[in-house]
Amino acid sequence: KLMCFFSFVYPFMNSNKNLQKSWVKTSLKERYLLNQKGSSKKTFHITLSAEGSEIQPGDSIAIFPKNGPILVEKILNKLQASGEEKLVENRSGKTLSLYQIFLESADLVKSSNRLLTQLSPNLKKDPNNPLDLQDYLESLSCKIDLQAFVDALLPLMPRFYSIANASSYH
Repeated sequence: KLMCFFSFVYPFMNSNKNLQKSWVKTSLKERYLLNQKGSSKKTFHITLSAEGSEIQPGDSIAIFPKNGPILVEKILNKLQASGEEKLVENRSGKTLSLYQIFLESADLVKSSNRLLTQLSPNLKKDPNNPLDLQDYLESLSCKIDLQAFVDALLPLMPRFYSIANASSYH
């Protein structure tokens, strides 16, 4: 079963390419798989309810993903961290718990070259077989400076999608 972790509050960009100052609260109405059985990809059609908003055809929506709690716990365990450690999230400058940074701010799948170089300068990189973050942590045998680790992680980026708006259908 595929689990989706993302917040249902999004800013949207209207067709004139202006980011709206307000946020649109949405809820998930339906979701179904578009791919054929056996496909290596998983593409979903989702229908969101955004009542009370002024969304027009051509607008865009930003989906702010979150890492799954199981992945966050795995990374914390590999770092021998509780998740309660208070660190500075370098993009916002806010002091947050390590758990919250991992859940909402950091890409816990991809490893940046900066992370690999900073924390393990002698690591041999194979461009044909890149290490994911969990593999990288498995290869380490020393304790990591958590702030340096957080600073070197890639940000968890929003995904932008165009909105197909058929209000007469819904």
